[in-house]
Amino acid sequence: MSGIDSRSSLTRRPENTAALGVAAVALTGMAYCHIKDVGMKFEEDVLYMAILFCCNIALSLWLVPLLIWSELQGSERVRRMVWGAAGALAVVTIAGFVWSRTVGFPQMDDHVGEWDTLGITSLAFEGAIVLVSALMLAAIAVHRSPASRARYAGPAGRTATHRHA
Repeated sequence: MSGIDSRSSLTRRPENTAALGVAAVALTGMAYCHIKDVGMKFEEDVLYMAILFCCNIALSLWLVPLLIWSELQGSERVRRMVWGAAGALAVVTIAGFVWSRTVGFPQMDDHVGEWDTLGITSLAFEGAIVLVSALMLAAIAVHRSPASRARYAGPAGRTATHRHA
């Protein structure tokens, strides 16, 4: 044994580095789009939406170093949680935008039907986050560590779902 923890290298799988790059750019882009638009929410006195935008910006920017840390130092469970959080934030943001342009939110009736460039740009970033998060979650599930596989195995290495009479 070399004594090097396999979790300490981003290059354990090349797609991890690519996924982190895409996620970092997309999360930063998502935050940028919301930064560009949050001022208007304050000006329109739609404070609840301005607060939601500020939360989205903070979470987007916080997830970038958290994703990097989880790939460098995190356990399989932590990696699943962080990639899942990034994907969930993007899905909720997409749903909110679509809702605001179709059904509408209180104090924002003028947004219904207005599919502006900034919003579409944000959708592209969010879609990229959903895609890369789903791919990483699938990759984590497929490449489970032997220790995590052992937790789900029953006697003689059989999974707990196999029962013999």
